[in-house]
Formats: sequence, structure tokens, C-alpha cells
Amino acid sequence: MNHELAYFLKINVAIALFYGFYRLFFYKDTFFAWRRTALIGFLLISVIYPFFNMQEWIRSQDPMIAMADIYASMIPESGEAINNATSIFSWKSILISVLFYCYVAVLVFLFTRFLIQLFFIIKLAIKTPTQYLHGTKVHLLPKEEGPFSFMHWIFIHPSAHQQEDIREILTHELTHVRQWHSVDIILSELFCILCWFNPFAWLIKREVRCNLEFMADNHVLEQGYDCRMYQYHLLGLAHQKSANALSNSFNMLPLKNRIQMMNKRRTQRIKRIKYLIFVPVIGLLLVTSNIEAVARTARKIAIRSIESLPVAAKPIESVVPLETPTTEEEAEVNEVVFEVVEHMPEYPGGQNALLKFFTQNIKYPVEAQEAGTQGRVIVQFIVDSDGKVKEPVIVRSVSPELDAEALRVVSKMPEWIPGKQRGKPVRVKYTVPVMFRLAS
Repeated sequence: MNHELAYFLKINVAIALFYGFYRLFFYKDTFFAWRRTALIGFLLISVIYPFFNMQEWIRSQDPMIAMADIYASMIPESGEAINNATSIFSWKSILISVLFYCYVAVLVFLFTRFLIQLFFIIKLAIKTPTQYLHGTKVHLLPKEEGPFSFMHWIFIHPSAHQQEDIREILTHELTHVRQWHSVDIILSELFCILCWFNPFAWLIKREVRCNLEFMADNHVLEQGYDCRMYQYHLLGLAHQKSANALSNSFNMLPLKNRIQMMNKRRTQRIKRIKYLIFVPVIGLLLVTSNIEAVARTARKIAIRSIESLPVAAKPIESVVPLETPTTEEEAEVNEVVFEVVEHMPEYPGGQNALLKFFTQNIKYPVEAQEAGTQGRVIVQFIVDSDGKVKEPVIVRSVSPELDAEALRVVSKMPEWIPGKQRGKPVRVKYTVPVMFRLAS
């Protein structure tokens, strides 16, 4: 998985997590300004949190390192990628390509629609005449459509409304204009375009727009307008469609939710403290994101540690045949340490299994990380005739910390399949290079 795809997936996971907590704890309160901050904060934090680096702190915490080890063991092994390299044009690759092009096609369509809607509003603002109503500059719609606003423009068809209704409309739309609600709409719209396949992105977009209408409705009532008459006014405009879906529409549906929210008892101020619950949620995202990075770094270190796994240094034919040994000779052979035999020792499960063992067990020493120490430690050991790993020694040293870690991991290895000479298990000397390299 490349970095761009991992980053993109993290954004979508964060959006889903944030929306779940929003619906669970904050969906029904009347802290509209706080809800606006939270909803826009979700989108912004989803974009920036993958860039925060907590890897050094995670490496200093044993429980976190254990979690990273578990995650690293779930990452597909490099051997699998090598084995599948010859089938790069397999049906899986074709399916991934098709899905990618479908994603791009829908994204282009949605973005084009967004630009068309934006162009329509700008064109309408340029072409329509303006007039001051109750001290507010408005653009006069050419036909009877629902009033709406975008950025600092307010659009209305005055002849379709009574004077008292126009005052309510202007108060409502001026709230959108003065509080820059169109910025929220554009931001949520762009997120939906980018993550169109994620239903939670669309749900957050809906919540953003509904909450903006709640804020504007609440401001109208705070200005002293009669709540019941205002609600009747909204119902009377329900049949009028807005000229553009990108705008802040006065009669935006669902009206039922808006009326319920206006009649709802105000939430006690002390309950605003519950918004602090998002602090540990953000912390959880940061830890999860960085554990993934630590796990992948550990995986790379493990892969590099066996990138030069040894094979027989000499061809089998170079081993001089011996006469059939006697019992005394067999005993002597069992004490001899071979460097090359007919059948070299094997780690149970092969090199992929050995790779997995290194992945799960190598831990880059914190002291070496802080000092920036890296390099290749070469460990030599004996695979005994019973498969046990014995007498590990450092053949090539880098630093005491890295040497000790390499010896520790090699000493933990399970029994190998012993090497054989003439069908008999023998002791064989084996060398493994362990590569320690800090992620750039």
C-alpha cells in the first residue's frame, strides 16, 4: 500500500469515526455554534492528523510496541508480493484499475457539477438587478423561486412575499452572509466530491447544512419574531424550489427537523463540556495512525535484516565424497562443524516464515534510534544436528545496542531443520546479516 492510498484511507476512517461520535453525543443539543465548530473541525482534523508524528513516543511504550508488532504480523509478506509479481496483469490488478478509473470518473463528474453550480450563482449575481430592501442590498430573481444566499449575495423575488415575511427572510439570510456559512458548505461539498464513496462524508455534509439553518432560524427568533408565524411562513414556502443546490436556501428541507429544533428546549450550558470527548477520540486516531507507521517501519527493518540470507557458498559437487564411515567416524563427524553440506539447514516454513519471525521479534533499540545508529550486524551461529541454534556470535559489529538486539533475536529462534551430509544430520555453521536502518 503506497503512502497516498494509506493517507486517503485514514481520512475516510476518521470521517466515519467522527460522525459516529457526533450522532451518539451531540446530534440533539442546541449548541449550534459549537456544533458548527465541531463539524468543520472533523473535516479539517481528518486531513491533518495523519501528518502528526508520535512514533518516538510509541516506541518508548511497551504496550504500544506490542500493538505495533501485532499489526506488523498482519502486513502481507514480501514473499507473497514476489510470488505474485509475475501475475501483475491478473484479474485482481484489472479490478483495481477498473475501480480506480470509476472513482476518478465519478469525482470528475461531481467536481464539474460543483463548478457549474458555482458558475450559475456568479452569473446570476452579475446579471440580476439589485435593490435595497429594509436597508439590505439584494439581487432580484427574475421569476418566483425560493430565496437564498451565497457568500455576500442575497437573492429574492420580492413580489412573491409580504413585507413582514421579507423582514424574516432578510434576517435569516443575513445570518448566513455575516457568519460566512457558504465557506462551510463549500468545504463539506469538496469533501463529498473527494470521498464520494464514503456515506459518512455525505452524512456530515447534511449535518453541516442543517446546522447552518438551525443557526439562522435561531437568530431570527432571537430578534423577536413570532415563532409560530415564522414556522407557518416556512411551510408556505415549502413548494418553492431553490435556484441552486450550492446556496443557503431559506426554505431548505427537511422543514420538520427545523421546526422541531425551534420548539426544542434549550440544552443546559453545563452540557457543553461533553464536547471535550473529542479530545481522546483525536488522540486515538493519532495513536492508531502512528502505530501503523511504526509497524511498517519494523516490517521494513525485518525485511532488510534478511535481504541477504545465505545460501551454500560452494556447489554441492565441491564436497569431497567420503567412504562409508564407521561408528567411531560417525561420532567424530557429529562433533565436526561444517560450513557447506549437501543439504543446508532450513528454517521451518522457509524464508517467508523466517521473515515473519524477524518481523515479530526485532525491536530497534531506542538508544540506537536516538543516536541515529544504523548498519549491518552479521551474526554467526551453529545449527546443531538436532536443529537447535547454538553459540551465536557477532562476526561484524555496528554498536553494542544493535549487536545485543541481533543476538537476542537469533537466540530466540526455534529449532531449524538440521543440515545433512550423506543423509546424516550434522552441525552446520550459518551466518545471517541483520540490517538496521532508520526510516528516512
